Amino acid sequence: MSEKSKTKILLPIFIVLLCICIGGTCIKEKKRKTALYNNLVSSIQNKDWNNAKSNLDELGDYKNALSYANEVNYEYFVKNGDESFTGKNYNIALDYYNKAQNIKKDNKNLQVKIDKTKTQIKIQEEEEKRKIKLEQERREKERKAAIKREQEERQRRQQEQRELADLDRLVKRAFVSVNIQDYGNETGGVYNFYIYPEAWFNLSYDEKKNIMVACRKYIQLKEGASER
Repeated sequence: MSEKSKTKILLPIFIVLLCICIGGTCIKEKKRKTALYNNLVSSIQNKDWNNAKSNLDELGDYKNALSYANEVNYEYFVKNGDESFTGKNYNIALDYYNKAQNIKKDNKNLQVKIDKTKTQIKIQEEEEKRKIKLEQERREKERKAAIKREQEERQRRQQEQRELADLDRLVKRAFVSVNIQDYGNETGGVYNFYIYPEAWFNLSYDEKKNIMVACRKYIQLKEGASER
């Protein structure tokens, strides 16, 4: 059999198979949309607006699906607006209500919802402003407190430096020498104060006590620690 003869035989068969496939697909799609349509009607009856909206969007202009569009969209927007309002998502709620109002412009109950939502948005905005102001005041208070602590610390160090200078002169007058054996920051150092024995024995008890206090203060200031 020639190639031309084969083509004449196979072409009609191919066309028939193609028509069967297309027809089967169309039938399947029709069944699917019929099921969606029935589901749409059932969802409207049961006031399941989320499901009704989903079915409506898929159906497009199938049968008279579009005749339900206003009712479904309106109820869907209002339902989601109410849920958003309950969840205190007032801006989202207002967006849903406005979409619903585009469908039914003179609905008084819807207008009440819109007015109430706008009031809540203003309250929410004022509360947010109040929180921001309080946070700014808290940060400013902390900043001023930090500046004050820094100033007080600087003044304390300056005072210690003055005291150390005075004590340094006193120690040099009172002792022959002062030897500091430094063992590093972790272990500190050992301070040895040398004085002539006869000079020490000639001092009164109060004088000795004052010298010991001065030595103790001298060591503290040398180590950079404030007396507590």
